[in-house]
Amino acid sequence: MHGIEEEANVVMKRLKRSQSSIQQAMARAAEKEYERRLQAPPKRNEELPVIDPDALEDLYVRWITRRNIPFKQVEWIEFQDFIQYISPQAAQILPISGPSIKNWVIRTFDREKERVKEKLSSALSSIHFTLDLWTSTNNLALLAVISHFTEANGQLSHAVLSMKEIEGEHTGANLAKTFISVAKEYGVMKKVGYFVMDNATSNDTLIECIEPVLNELGITFNPMERRLRYVQNFRGMICIFLIIL
Repeated sequence: MHGIEEEANVVMKRLKRSQSSIQQAMARAAEKEYERRLQAPPKRNEELPVIDPDALEDLYVRWITRRNIPFKQVEWIEFQDFIQYISPQAAQILPISGPSIKNWVIRTFDREKERVKEKLSSALSSIHFTLDLWTSTNNLALLAVISHFTEANGQLSHAVLSMKEIEGEHTGANLAKTFISVAKEYGVMKKVGYFVMDNATSNDTLIECIEPVLNELGITFNPMERRLRYVQNFRGMICIFLIIL
């Protein structure tokens, strides 16, 4: 009746416009400050050390492979801005395309593979193996081949040599064929020791199929003696380690 409600509405609209203007001004100021920081990183008390490109590559590949980071992350403008802000030098070294990062991963794998080969070739002991076949979440049959050995410096060590996809039937003969290809690839056929596998009958056939291949190389190999099985108690594990050593 007295126009109080209408006047209150006008006041509220003015307040909202004022608040909106303030928020927009703050947003513009923050954006300008963000751009300024990107263009001129803060000064340090000490000069930053020069970045080693090889070390950066190794560390980056280790991070994305262990933490399942996508290759395409380097293509994200926000990530590029982040790296640029931390270190312009690193931003110049780091690729900006997923395929380039994939090449980094393959190159690192090949380099590490050669290191493993050198350790295996200079091992003081025979090369013993753990083999396991399982189906991945995307329905791929994979055979893991893990080596156990004593390094040249006397240290006990192990290394995953392969996780091969098994094509065709999961027979012992087919599994043996896969293992033999991995052993030849790493040059350890003449240093084959003991095998630890589960109780699947296909594993019995697997190790029997390895015998004639080793015999052709002049190596005496008794499948029954070299076939060790998974055990569930600590005493059994001690026995296995004593046999291997």
